Amino acid sequence: MKKFLREDAVSYHHRLATVKRECKMLSISTAMEKLTWLFLRSKPIVFKYQQPFNNYCADFYFPNKNLILEVDGASHRNPTRKEKDRNRDNFFAFAGIKTIRLDNVSLTALENFYLEHLSK
Repeated sequence: MKKFLREDAVSYHHRLATVKRECKMLSISTAMEKLTWLFLRSKPIVFKYQQPFNNYCADFYFPNKNLILEVDGASHRNPTRKEKDRNRDNFFAFAGIKTIRLDNVSLTALENFYLEHLSK
């Protein structure tokens, strides 16, 4: 029994390290992510950028609200990518985390997101 638990823990830590590495690779931010990051940094909220979750990496995670903000660019309009996004959103929903996706982020959209979901 101990051997199984130890191997399972090693497997979990290896997977977590892999996801963290992938998050760092993804951390070459798009212009929209940079705009979002700058906007959120100006607000009195706690958030984590490129937060790993199991096999996924969330763009922005708000632990106090149990909420993820995904900033989607043009590549997310592809039908295959949309299916992957749906699976990802379902994974987070099953874990009790709400996912909100913003496409074509503007300061107005960010302000609306902040007022609706984070300022309460």
